[in-house]
Amino acid sequence: GSYSLARITRALALGAEHLRPGHVRVVPVEGTDRTRIDGVPADELSEIEALVNRSADLPRPIVSITHHYPPIAPVEASDVGFVLFPWEESLVPPKLLHQIESVADAVLAPTAFVKKVLIDSGIRKPIFDVLQAPDLTGFRGLNAGRDWPRDAAHFVILHVSSCFQRKGVDLLLAAYASAFDYDDPVELIIKGFPNPHNDVDEQIARLRAKHPRLAPITFMNADTEDADLLKLYRKADVMVLPTRGEGFNMPAAEAFAAELPTILTAGSGHLDFADGDNAWLINYRFGHSASHVRSAGSVWMEPDVDHLAYTMRFL
Repeated sequence: GSYSLARITRALALGAEHLRPGHVRVVPVEGTDRTRIDGVPADELSEIEALVNRSADLPRPIVSITHHYPPIAPVEASDVGFVLFPWEESLVPPKLLHQIESVADAVLAPTAFVKKVLIDSGIRKPIFDVLQAPDLTGFRGLNAGRDWPRDAAHFVILHVSSCFQRKGVDLLLAAYASAFDYDDPVELIIKGFPNPHNDVDEQIARLRAKHPRLAPITFMNADTEDADLLKLYRKADVMVLPTRGEGFNMPAAEAFAAELPTILTAGSGHLDFADGDNAWLINYRFGHSASHVRSAGSVWMEPDVDHLAYTMRFL
């Protein structure tokens, strides 16, 4: 499907196959039969099907890479087993850390931030930080050469995420209400998808009750086809991602590829490719994590709402 973990897995498999043709296969572990590759985009489906169906044609694997949450053992024994593991706050819970150590010979960290978190958590396996390489072909140059803003009478602020608490939608809404009202030529579009941690509908309802002159907000709470997502990136004037922590930050990478101005928290995984020269970075302080995967002593970032409101207003 379109979720970042699935997209990274496909890009990794197809990239490895490009480097070593005929030597790579994919073993889906979620679902059964055909359902395991439902949602694969049409332009990738035949290639992924070929790698899935290759299972009987290759000998025992030399290298296996598992990309799954929570971490799982390789489906088959191999000479070397890697776990590709993203994380978004300051510590990995001990139980999860032991789980990684029990199934991996070494860990692939998608960013320097994740490598540091694993070291700080006390992992006893080698770690290699390898910047993620998602396929961003569809996003590349989407906004090249366009007027900015596209329409001075309608400035579009876009946010794309799972809408977990970690993604900072509550901070974005507070900053938006502080920066703008109904007389301002702006619209905030939030693109999420349904999940147990997504209560953005309720947050927006409370905000409208508190701010009767709130500027327009559109909430899209559904998984979308790639073509529809690309339309949003073309429509937007700025991407705003006030995250409390990222292992990589796929929407930021997409926005960069699309040449879309981007506002980001000044910390975590995206700093492997984002800095003050190519993005607007928001100040933050550290706070105790309130995520559903937190462990004792784990912290995440709390972006500064006033700085976020000022930056959106400035743009």
